[in-house]
Amino acid sequence: MEGYFQIYHYPRSKCVRKEVSLEVNFQIYHYRRSKCVRKEVTMKKFQSNFLLGAATAAHQVEGNNIHSDYWAMEHMKSTGFAEPSGDAVDHYHRYKEDIALMAQAGLNAYRFSIEWARIEPQEGVFDEKEMAHYTDV
Repeated sequence: MEGYFQIYHYPRSKCVRKEVSLEVNFQIYHYRRSKCVRKEVTMKKFQSNFLLGAATAAHQVEGNNIHSDYWAMEHMKSTGFAEPSGDAVDHYHRYKEDIALMAQAGLNAYRFSIEWARIEPQEGVFDEKEMAHYTDV
């Protein structure tokens, strides 16, 4: 649906789906025992503890992860990838700027992944510099 956010969370093993329009109108769906209960709520603003954020996947945004299996697959002759990720959007070096832009856009949450191939580039060998990098992020 255009103009709607879809929000899912799982309190006590019950799936709750919220569709939030840009005007902050909620349609809340509770799924209990295969029955859907729908409730409509209109709010003037989000509650103070409401989180609205962005998410990224390390391989797709960081770039130049030469230790990743994906990096190797991207560079094979018969690959299923349209093109190598290369620098991607260089989030690895520009994360402070990217996170500042998210905050400027009003987001207050950020879920990011850690590229394990950077943390452990060889089996049993851990890179302290990379661990410090992700701690900083």
